[in-house]
Parts: sequence; structure tokens; C-alpha cells
Amino acid sequence: METNFLELIDIDSIDEVNFVNMIDISVTGDESFILENGIVSHNSAISAVRKFRDPQMFGAFPLRGKFINASEMTNTEVIKNDEAIQLMASLGIKFGEYPSALRYGKIYLYTDADPDGDHISASIINFFNKYWPDLINQGRVFKVMTPLVVAKKGKETILFYSDEEFVAWERKNKAKAWEIEYKKGLAALENEEYKDIIHKPVLVKLVNDEHYAKSLVEWFGSDPSARKEKLLAKSV
Repeated sequence: METNFLELIDIDSIDEVNFVNMIDISVTGDESFILENGIVSHNSAISAVRKFRDPQMFGAFPLRGKFINASEMTNTEVIKNDEAIQLMASLGIKFGEYPSALRYGKIYLYTDADPDGDHISASIINFFNKYWPDLINQGRVFKVMTPLVVAKKGKETILFYSDEEFVAWERKNKAKAWEIEYKKGLAALENEEYKDIIHKPVLVKLVNDEHYAKSLVEWFGSDPSARKEKLLAKSV
């Protein structure tokens, strides 16, 4: 894993009241600590994140269900949402300010490998895009692919991140010789699987290409017909 953007944080400069939903806000025996890679993690997995992460490398913020759609909200409406404010405080970002004081080199989005999980991660991406597009332009935001299906045979384990990927493998292999497990969410992962997605994550880097802004407008904008059209296209 890359180790860029190391930043030293002075514990005395942090107001703990604003970080009630964050892990490892202080350390013992030192007045500072180093954090490099940030994890934004769905709360169903937070106990496993605590168990397997390196607290000198990862901070963690447990999301609680669906995140806000910031597209049609005013700043005043956003600051009334406790989770949005706590996420901002945890990362060190503020409205109207360039994200130069970001406390983490990268932001990893961990959500369930299902439509609800995709909606949560997309909502956070949309939130960042509205207020801090430079996080995307700097290449700091990543979606972590989490396994949907796990195939096991003896000591061999294969992780699949989509139905299409699993079906393609199944057609070429004798699946009956394998133990197949469908994962309903991050909470269904076993210890070794958690270790893999934390220490050897499969990453999708968010890139501001020609489709990026248009896609966010279609999914989160005020025109419902655009979303309907995309949903119908996905169901075909």
C-alpha cells in the first residue's frame, strides 16, 4: 500500500467534542500521531475495522445508514445534519475552503456490495464533489470493492466483486467442488476476508472524466426523469 501524504497532527489542536463518531482521536504517551490513509466505513463493519487496521495508518468513521443528497440542499440545511458535520470535522474540511488541511492522504469508501451500499458511497462522492471537488481532482478518493461472493476449496479462496465476475468464473470451473458463500454485506465477511479488504484492498480511483459530473447530476439532481431513465436502462 502506498504511504504518501503523511501528516503530523497535534493532539492539543483537536476539539474532541467535534469527533464523537471518530476512532482513535487520541493516543497515549505522545502529543501527536500520524495518520495516512483514511477509511470511511459503513457502521456494520466498524468492529472489524478496529480489529484489523493499523491505527498509525488508518482513521475510521462509521456511517449510519443512508447519507444526505447534498445536491439540492443549502449550506444551512447541510450543517443541520450531524453525520455530515462529524464527517467534515473528522476529515478536517470546511465549507468554502480548499482541502489543504485534510487529515488523511486518501479517503477509502467501504460499503456493502449491493445497491444500498452503492447509493451510500455515491452520496458521499456527490457531497465531496459539491463542496470539495479538489479531493477528486487530486486523486484522494477511492471506492473499495468489497466481495459479493466468496468461493472456497481447501486453503484456496477466491473473492468475486460482482455477479458477472462470478458467473463468468462459474462457467469455466466446476463450482460444485467449491463452497460458495454469498455475502449479504460487510457484516457477513469473515476475519481473513476483512484482513484482505483492509490490507490488500481492491481500489477504484475516482476520476473527474467526461462522464463524472453528468452522471452525478443524473443520479442526484432535481430531474427525476434522468434517474428513471438510468434505472430502466440498468434493468434491461
